[in-house]
Amino acid sequence: MSALHVVQVIIDDSSNKTITGIWEFDRALGGVLIIASGSSLPVSGTAGEIFWNSSDNVLYRRDDTNTFWQSAQVTNDGADPAASYVLVNLTGSLPNGRYITGSSGITVTDNGPSGSLVISETQPFTSQSHAALRQLIHLADGDGPYEAFPTGAVNDTGPIPFSTASIWYSSSVRDKKIVEKFVVHNGNKTPMTIQWKVYSSDGVTVLATATDAITYSGVFETSRTRTIT
Repeated sequence: MSALHVVQVIIDDSSNKTITGIWEFDRALGGVLIIASGSSLPVSGTAGEIFWNSSDNVLYRRDDTNTFWQSAQVTNDGADPAASYVLVNLTGSLPNGRYITGSSGITVTDNGPSGSLVISETQPFTSQSHAALRQLIHLADGDGPYEAFPTGAVNDTGPIPFSTASIWYSSSVRDKKIVEKFVVHNGNKTPMTIQWKVYSSDGVTVLATATDAITYSGVFETSRTRTIT
């Protein structure tokens, strides 16, 4: 192979026209054009610029208004690049495309060319995840943690017989709370208010609180109002 030479060709027809690129000349092949390439399209370009996208093996050209990259290969059967499309993956030849993605509880599985695109809903509960829910309905009013919680939980209770507190901790270290109950008594020792709090797995963040305000006729409860926060 003969020595390579880099040249710039200028065509003059009353104004200068510049052909940019690298031409490699040899006696056997006559010349090869080397253009910019990479795995992603440049953020901005020059109108008419050519770029080879090595990630999808497609040649792109910057449109005449220098607004978007368009495929120099007819791969979309003449589809309008300015129109909006729903795509599995974004491509520079369709700049207004939107891509499909999952969200909480929704999974999108792309099985590749000639394969299927499967949109499925994740099973919301299993017996294990349901048992481990940190919700007041599962943990409040002294029930505490049962299956799916770590073993070794400890409960501390206030003075007996008129308890003012009941707190479940995740261990004897007592640094992480699971659920707690506080009681304020009337003068006759009937509960005036009862409050429950359930904690997240960090043992500090309160996930939910329920407070009951109780009214009586004598020592008999007649009603209660529950406030949930």
